Formats: sequence, C-alpha cells, structure tokens
Amino acid sequence: MSRPRLFWRSVMGLALALIVPLAGCVIADVVYPDVVYTQIPLHSLVESLGGLAALAIAAILVAERERRESHDFYVCMAVALMGMGVLDAFHAATQPGNSFVWLHTLATFVGGALFATVWCPSEWLRGKAARWSPLLILVATSAVGVLSIAFSEYLPPMIEAGQFTRAARFLNFAGGAGFLAAGSFFILRYHRYQEEEDWLFAVHTVLFGAAGLLFEFSAMWDLAWWWWHLLRLAAYVVALVYAARKFWEAERAASQANRQLADLNRGLDDLVAQRTNELRATEERYRLSVRGSNDGLWDWNVTTGEVFYSARFRELLGYSEQEFPDLFDSFESRLHPDDHAHTLAAVEAHLQRH
Repeated sequence: MSRPRLFWRSVMGLALALIVPLAGCVIADVVYPDVVYTQIPLHSLVESLGGLAALAIAAILVAERERRESHDFYVCMAVALMGMGVLDAFHAATQPGNSFVWLHTLATFVGGALFATVWCPSEWLRGKAARWSPLLILVATSAVGVLSIAFSEYLPPMIEAGQFTRAARFLNFAGGAGFLAAGSFFILRYHRYQEEEDWLFAVHTVLFGAAGLLFEFSAMWDLAWWWWHLLRLAAYVVALVYAARKFWEAERAASQANRQLADLNRGLDDLVAQRTNELRATEERYRLSVRGSNDGLWDWNVTTGEVFYSARFRELLGYSEQEFPDLFDSFESRLHPDDHAHTLAAVEAHLQRH
C-alpha cells in the first residue's frame, strides 16, 4: 500500500473511532442537553443485538484461529468478545438499577482487560489453556451474569445520588484503557502488514476505549448515552459482516481446494489403474517369455553321452517322459528317413570343428 493511501486510511480510522463519536456527543450535550429518551425495550434490543454480534464474531475467530496459525491473538479477541457478549446480553435483560449499570460496566472492564492480552507473547497463546479459554470465559461470565441478577443486593454500588461511583468510574476507565492498548496493537500491525482486519479492529477497539473513558460524562437515557450505544452496535455489526465475509471466503477457498484435491485423487486413481493394467500385461508377457524360453530346450553331453530333454520339449513333440527318455536315440530314431543321414552328417561335421 502506498504511503498516501496508508495515511488517509489512518486519518479515516481516527475520524471514525474518535472524531465522529466525540462530535456526536458534543452536539448532543450542547444542542440537546435536556433531551432524555427513556425506552427500555429499545435499549434491550440494541444491547441484545450487540451481544449476539459479539458472540458470533467470537465464534468466527475461534474457527479462523485453527486455519491461521500465525494469528495467535485471535484467541484473545475471541475471549474478549465472548465475555462482553454474554455480559451485555444479561445487561439487556435487566431493569434499570444498580445491576443494570454493574453488568454494563463489568462488560466494558472484562472486554478491555481481555482485549489487552493481544500483546501477550505468541507462546502464551498456544496450547490447551488457550484452546479452552473461550469456553471457560463463556461459562464464567454466564455464571457471573446469573449471580448478578439473582443476588443484586450484594453487588457493589454503581450509582449514588444520581452519580456514578468511584468503582463504576474505575472499571470503565480500566476497561477503556485496555481497549486503547489493544487499539495500539492493531494500529502497529496495520502499519506493518496493511491488512484490512487490523484497520477494522483498530477502529473497533479505539471506539470502545473512548466509550469507556468518557463513560462518566454521559447520563442514562440522554442523547449522548444513546449515541454511544448506537456506535457500539454499529461497530459490532460492521465487524460481524467483515468477519462473516472473510469466513465465507475462506470456506469457499477450502471447498474449492478440496474439489481440486478430489479431482487430483481421481486422476491419480485412474493413472494407478492404467499403470496396474500395463504392469499386468508386462508380467504376462514376461511369464510367457520365461515359459517360451524353455520351449525346445535340450542339451547333449557328447563326452558322457548324457542327454537332457525339457518337459516342454517333449510336450511340443507330443511325448511323455516315458515315451521320450533322455537318450540321443530318442531323437535320432524319430528323424525323418529323408533327413536322417543329412542330419547325422551335419552333427558329425560340427563336432569335428569344435
């Protein structure tokens, strides 16, 4: 990628992650400071869609992690999105109150803390522990969600006198810092490898980081609060569409490769069958050659007078071993009368020369 294009892509990412969200918040606070829109069902829908999108992205990342061994950090992204998705889903199911804020705040903290683990060395992100971590996070956050709703009276206070407590501000700030740490990881990767997904997740994590850091400057149900919710949902949807498209392309490429491999295997099977038939024909010719090499084979030791006639020699002449014993007379006596004298003379002449 050329430097100008890289620069403008970086500027666009910064605008989407920070400038546009902050501009929306400023406009909401300055132009519509007193507008409050309390709509619990709509909020539940937005949070539910975001949670489901996060879980779907996490599942795709887990599947892609098996195909792309160089992307060990996928497991960190998967566990972060898994934890956020589950806690956001529980947050969507609660009524406004302390547990309502607690679950949202905890989702931000868990997501940021786990996303920041993308900086861990690759060696730490391999093995059984990393492989099972998405499932462990799924079970753990589900348990936390159930307990938070069932025993909400034991939760730390998140709101006092209409203001967020220090615990709420700390968890959101820590989560936001974790997202920004992950954002710096993806920014560096994007400038090194110029991959679209690094740019996308850099925007995604910086946006979530800004939302966490600016949490205390919004009030429930005001326009700025809704603005951040819509931005988070948009970030989830865009990331899900991108991840699903990449997953589909990888599946299609794998399917095409499998078809090509199947065609190659069929071609190899045909070639093996052809070579097998050729080998059988060669073996048959060899067998016949070996068998034929013994046709008419006989020898005569002129010194001792011993004669050997092969079984095939006798078979060709139509005699058995008893009818045609190993004697020179067996041959001589069966010469045609017209050839008898000529043949014996030729044999005698040959013996005299050798």
